[in-house]
Amino acid sequence: MNAWLIPLCLFVGELANMHDSLPACAPLAGFVGAMLGSYILSHEMFPWFTLWGWLRLVMLFTAMRGTWIVILIVCAIAMPDKPGVATLVISGALMCFIFIWLFWLFMRSLRWIKVLRRPDQRLRSIVAGTSNRIGVPEPRTWLLDVPLALAFAMPTTGELAFSSRLLEISSDDEISAICAHELAHLMEPKRVLLARIAGSLSFFPLIFLRPAINFGPSAVCAIAGLVLLAIILVRKLARRMETRADKFATEKQCANGVYARALEKLYRDSLIPAVSSTNNKMHPHLYDRMLAAGIQPDFPLPAKPKKRAWPSYLIWIALGLLLGLYFAK
Repeated sequence: MNAWLIPLCLFVGELANMHDSLPACAPLAGFVGAMLGSYILSHEMFPWFTLWGWLRLVMLFTAMRGTWIVILIVCAIAMPDKPGVATLVISGALMCFIFIWLFWLFMRSLRWIKVLRRPDQRLRSIVAGTSNRIGVPEPRTWLLDVPLALAFAMPTTGELAFSSRLLEISSDDEISAICAHELAHLMEPKRVLLARIAGSLSFFPLIFLRPAINFGPSAVCAIAGLVLLAIILVRKLARRMETRADKFATEKQCANGVYARALEKLYRDSLIPAVSSTNNKMHPHLYDRMLAAGIQPDFPLPAKPKKRAWPSYLIWIALGLLLGLYFAK
């Protein structure tokens, strides 16, 4: 985060110092610089990262998060001050985009940028064997060509994706156990799928901030409260479904302890702490997930890490002060 926040602080600081002639390319230069800095840091932590592999990873997370952020900002800026026909058009267009994204465009965009590829024979055999053993139809499966060990299910399209790094570090039985976890997401009840679709609209009310300002602080607080409530409910649902999928994978694993070892290997390779700073994330702590899978970890329960180091707090404070100076000028 600091690699992105530092150039942002510098840019806002320039604006706050009455540099109205600041070139439009300045934010882009800061963005590119932050990206390059992120690659250097990532390569230091994960020596197997190549520049092109890292770029594919950046494109994946940009498609997952950046697209949403940009479109929300554009819709919020385009929203008129007073409700009217334009309000209905913008909100309706965004709603249509969200549904197209969930049911088609997201997976398609990953194929366009060459992040998703057709699976090799090994992955096809593992998914087919796991599906047959569990007794469910074999889903459409993709190879996620990124250097980070991960897998995900797309319940709206009924598809699975497994990263190339996950296949490199995991045995067939371990991948099968992870596959069972992802298949559990595809087998979620219809009401859960509907709740997930509704949860994708959590930030939708933010596009109405501009007209809400005209109605006073109460309207702005109402929108903020609605978004916060939606985020909490979505996180609780996701946590419950992850626990359910972990239980399913444990029951369907090929041998006792395979799923727990697969999780530990995934966390270790990705440098994810065995215990997070808080216990309200989408996934439980790795330590608790291994215990629930019936395996006592061969390491003691770690202490919870701090949420942030002190330099991060200073950078956030600096950003807040600089934004205050900019809006106060």
